[in-house]
Amino acid sequence: MSTLSILLRTWPFVLMRLVAHILFGVVALALLGIMGGIGYLSTLLFKQAGAVVFFVCLLAIGFLWGLRKLAERYVLYLIKAGHVAVITELLLRGSVPAGMSQVAYGKDKVVKHFGKVSVLAGVDALVEGSVRQILRWLVRLGSLVTFVPGAKFLWGLVQRVLTVAANYIDEAVFSYILTREGQNVWRVAADGVVLYAQSWKKILHTAILVVFIVVAGWLAVFLLTLFPLLGLATVLAKAGHFRVLFGFIALLVAYLLANVAKWVLVDPVATTAMVVAYHNAIQQAVPSADLYTNLVGISKRFRELDQKAREVPAGGEAAA
Repeated sequence: MSTLSILLRTWPFVLMRLVAHILFGVVALALLGIMGGIGYLSTLLFKQAGAVVFFVCLLAIGFLWGLRKLAERYVLYLIKAGHVAVITELLLRGSVPAGMSQVAYGKDKVVKHFGKVSVLAGVDALVEGSVRQILRWLVRLGSLVTFVPGAKFLWGLVQRVLTVAANYIDEAVFSYILTREGQNVWRVAADGVVLYAQSWKKILHTAILVVFIVVAGWLAVFLLTLFPLLGLATVLAKAGHFRVLFGFIALLVAYLLANVAKWVLVDPVATTAMVVAYHNAIQQAVPSADLYTNLVGISKRFRELDQKAREVPAGGEAAA
């Protein structure tokens, strides 16, 4: 099945992501409005209250960051995990089991494999860390050929593409885990990372497309919202110090809206594309034992993943 057809068929999860991120966006905009009001009143009362306004803005940014991480850990990632489970089922079997909704199937599949949110989060953190450390290793290997004219520039582009695409590789490995029911999830996760390291060249063309979609989508929303907001800030703020405050708020709002648009519209496309490309790249592939040993020596996070796998007794369940 194509990326587009899978994405269209999994619209319930796209809708859930939309609702969750819109709620986050509304809360964030309300917070920015409150903080902006506090900064505005501070400027009125104390005139050149630059330090107060700066502190208020930093407080708003810090709170939003913490709120995002909290929502990501307990709400957004569970939605994403369920979405990946359904994508995997559609890719491999064409449909979810009869009589089950996509949401129910995704939830059951995640619970069956991981049992607890702590295990899911632990596997995800180690896979993500392993992929990023392996990426740095690949970059160092690539630097050995940069003496060739033009090679340094081309390898720099490859490095940037792989860095952005790495944000979605952990979801592709997660999809691989879901195809190995009843097995040690830590060991399967490690095998999935090895298969990525073996197959990154085959995934590169999809990674390039994903990076283009991510960057172009984010920039388009950011610029389309920033300039009108800056114009509005100029109209509303007569005094110079008000313009600085309103301009900064306009920048924050544009940045927030661009990220919400990316999370809602771009990430589902990128996730689906990378999962499809990953499964196509690893078809009939077997994790290389030699590469596995090399990665244990190269990546601290992969070494932790391997250690977690060894701690699970044969036939046992994953432990937090």
